[in-house]
Amino acid sequence: MRATKVMRAAAVAAVLVAPPREAAAQSAEQAQQIQQQIDQLRQEFNDRVAALAVVAAIGTAPVAAADEPVATDQPSPPSRSCAQLGAAEYKCASPGNAQLNDAPPVTNFFPQGDG
Repeated sequence: MRATKVMRAAAVAAVLVAPPREAAAQSAEQAQQIQQQIDQLRQEFNDRVAALAVVAAIGTAPVAAADEPVATDQPSPPSRSCAQLGAAEYKCASPGNAQLNDAPPVTNFFPQGDG
């Protein structure tokens, strides 16, 4: 166990004492090539965004027309009618459909007092 601590300390000391390596800098020619590639990618991106904006503008026209009401010769369906049968019981009906809505009974949450 003591030997591993000594080896770890030696490795840390070697890293701290070692001279720094020289960084590889880009030449002016490489930097210029990279800048040209960036400019080309930016131009392609802008062209694609412009084309997408045109497609989106064309695509929204049919959607706007679909939102407008369409005139038909068919009469509107009859409205639904409801009648109250009890305190919490309703019967709603429309032609071809009848439905009975019955709410659960009211419960006393405070059986010991009036609270």
